[in-house]
Amino acid sequence: MKTFLIYGGDMRQIMLAKLLKADGHNVIICGFDMQNVLSNSGFENTSNVDLAIKASDYIILPLPSTISDDIVNTKFNATELSFSAILGSLGKAQEIYAGMVTPTMYNLCKAKDVYIYDYFTREELQVANAIPTAEGALAVAIKETPTTINGSKSIVLGYGRIGKILSKMLYSLGGDVTVCARKPEDFSWIKANGYTPLHIDDLNKEICNYSLIFNTVPAKILNHKMLKQVSRKSLVVDLASKPGGVDFEAAAQLGINVHWALSLPGKVAPETSALIIKDTISNMIKETEVKKR
Repeated sequence: MKTFLIYGGDMRQIMLAKLLKADGHNVIICGFDMQNVLSNSGFENTSNVDLAIKASDYIILPLPSTISDDIVNTKFNATELSFSAILGSLGKAQEIYAGMVTPTMYNLCKAKDVYIYDYFTREELQVANAIPTAEGALAVAIKETPTTINGSKSIVLGYGRIGKILSKMLYSLGGDVTVCARKPEDFSWIKANGYTPLHIDDLNKEICNYSLIFNTVPAKILNHKMLKQVSRKSLVVDLASKPGGVDFEAAAQLGINVHWALSLPGKVAPETSALIIKDTISNMIKETEVKKR
């Protein structure tokens, strides 16, 4: 039995605390002004950060871990919590597990000889997280359009983890699915799965034909020039992390309906997302313990 400190976050971290408690661990949480959710939960919600850190074996930060280099992402807390406060209280044997660790965070930890591990970089989390992300994208499309996905002309930009799962879901709902990519091996899989392949070099002249446009590419692929070709009746759902894959200012000027759908797993499936994080961190802890032997 270990003691975990859940330090900041959203509903994923509340669910994560409950899952760890159910596994028999001690759980302390910090950075949640949510007494209605936390009452009778079986774990302690404390404002004494120093004491909580010293009592914990592992400190878990949210995904993303910070909103700036030194301010922890605390959606449900009125008071800011600093990453520096964690480092000032940590002992050498303690470990931090965080999502989307910044270079500044790594450098601060290295200077203090503290171990920090980024669970967002793990393949098992990335693949599992793609499922609620794709489901969330479908939810946005269903809510924001007057037509069904069945029979609609959809295009998915990028054929990575999210692109693969999203394309499959759209196709299973009867959508006419095109996937835009650039690698020859991607085109082979796109064709094998029954989708229409489109090279990214041809996107500008073809993008006008789609009512649903999903971007998964973490680069500004939908710039002003590209957006000028998009139908004003189309919906654009951007799934790329910051700074996004759409020129949002240009989209607003052109009157295009764009939804930048960030952190969808935490919004549409917090319990599933928490389980994914728990399993990933458990794998990382086991691997770290093996290395220490």
